[in-house]
Amino acid sequence: MNLPMITDLPPLVSLANLDPVLIIPLVAIPLPFLFVICIVGMKLLKDYRTRKLQQETIRLIVDKGQPIPPELMRAAEPEKDRHDDRRTGLILLAVGLGLSLFFRLGCDLDEDMGSASWIGLIPALIGLALLANRALENKDNRKDGDK
Repeated sequence: MNLPMITDLPPLVSLANLDPVLIIPLVAIPLPFLFVICIVGMKLLKDYRTRKLQQETIRLIVDKGQPIPPELMRAAEPEKDRHDDRRTGLILLAVGLGLSLFFRLGCDLDEDMGSASWIGLIPALIGLALLANRALENKDNRKDGDK
C-alpha cells in the first residue's frame, strides 16, 4: 500500500490565493485578544516566580534555624488604600462628563450622535456610586470610633 507523503497533499490555505481583503480581518480581529492573553500570562508568570522565590527564602531561613520575619509570612498583596474609592470615583465622574460633552458638543457629524452622549452616563454613575460608597464608609468609621 502506497500512502501519500504529507508534502504531496494540497495545502488547506494558500497565502498566494488568499484575498488581500480577508487578511486584515483575519489578523486585526484576533490581535487584541492575543495581546490581552499575553499580558495576563506575563502577570501570572511574574506572580508565580515571586511566590516561588518567597517560598525558597522561607525554606532557607527554616533550614538555618532562624526565626521567620513576619513580613515574609504576610501576603504579598497590598492592603486596599482608603483613598482608592474617592480617586477612582472622581476619575470616572470626570471621564463620564467628558464623554457626554464630547458627544453632545464636539461631534457635528449628524443628529444621531447627540444621543450617544448618554454613553458618558455609564462611567459617571459608577463614579458617583464609588463616591457614595466612600461617604458611607467614612460615616460607618465615625460611628465605630464613637463606640
